[in-house]
Amino acid sequence: MNSDAKPLAGQRIGVFGRGGSGKSTCVVMLARALARAGYAVCVVDADSTNEGLAQALGAAVEAPTTLASRTEGHPNARP
Repeated sequence: MNSDAKPLAGQRIGVFGRGGSGKSTCVVMLARALARAGYAVCVVDADSTNEGLAQALGAAVEAPTTLASRTEGHPNARP
């Protein structure tokens, strides 16, 4: 096996559990470790209220927007 091979390349890892069980902490630690190992990492969080995850990953946190605010003024938008 080539020493440059990345056995997890292209794989998806799902993290599921109860609220408050430490999922975000585990995801941040795993993402950082994989990035240090040279992997491209993309973290997707379905909880739009979890701003702490984006901050922990070093991402800029923007004010949340709604679909309605993104479509205002669009010619196909319906009131």
